[in-house]
Amino acid sequence: MNRFRVISFGILAACVVAALLFPASAGWQRSGEKSAQSAAREFFVSTSGNDSGSGTKSAPFATLARAQQSVRGIPSQNRGGIIIWVRGGTYYLDRTLVLTAEDSASAEAPVVYAAFPQEMVTLSGGLTAAGGPARTASGL
Repeated sequence: MNRFRVISFGILAACVVAALLFPASAGWQRSGEKSAQSAAREFFVSTSGNDSGSGTKSAPFATLARAQQSVRGIPSQNRGGIIIWVRGGTYYLDRTLVLTAEDSASAEAPVVYAAFPQEMVTLSGGLTAAGGPARTASGL
């Protein structure tokens, strides 16, 4: 066995031992496993939602921009951890969603945008072309 294989095996073994000795804490959870109880406040976004709703699980917002507006309405010192659960589906963005420092809180109580567990979310900034058949331009 050459030296590279021995070193690689040693590193792999050390990682496995570390994973067994130090189980995942709340901050080391895999994507989609963050518990709802750890968030001080939750908002929900759904393709079947309505932006005049309250952003709850039973009355979700329709857009990420509306969820962002609700988060910004809470003073940052009072946010205490917010998670925006985005339900499965395709969200067509008509403008860029810009997240700035105004949209954050603290490392201990962050603002998190996450796909709802076991659901696939697609954000699309493209536009669908409407009209008749495509035409070519000549002389360009």
